[in-house]
Amino acid sequence: MSKHIGEQLCEFANRYQNVSATVLRIFNVYGSGQKKNFLIPSLVRQVLNNKEVNVMDLEPRRDYIHTQDVANAFIKSIDAPDGFNCVNIGSGVSYSVQEVIEIIQFIAGTNLPIVSKSLERFQEIPDVIADISKAKKILKWEPTITLEEGLSDMLKVLKS
Repeated sequence: MSKHIGEQLCEFANRYQNVSATVLRIFNVYGSGQKKNFLIPSLVRQVLNNKEVNVMDLEPRRDYIHTQDVANAFIKSIDAPDGFNCVNIGSGVSYSVQEVIEIIQFIAGTNLPIVSKSLERFQEIPDVIADISKAKKILKWEPTITLEEGLSDMLKVLKS
């Protein structure tokens, strides 16, 4: 709700006070240095340090975007056209928790058992994917780091 109200305030400022504003709707960010309790760092640490990978649910699909791509989107937004712009910043591709684990294990060269509690979160949205067509058009931005590349970087950092 707070994000939506923030967008409405930006649109109001543009419409009634002629203030240009570009809102970036950032999807699921990941990258080196992210807190341990987020999904991807948790999965990477489990693959590197445990005998099995434990998750709540393997099914939810999310659009993951690397921190470096997010930073580049912010830089591009500086030169956004005047007016009110609201754009999605994501990869345009969604991955299930199961797929993310499989990619991490492939990169790490492991084949650990995966244990899922099959507990769906309350009001879980099954598949979240960003339509980044506006970001491409308005900001001349698109992601450059694939999930595989980003995960490989995280594995290298967390191994050392």
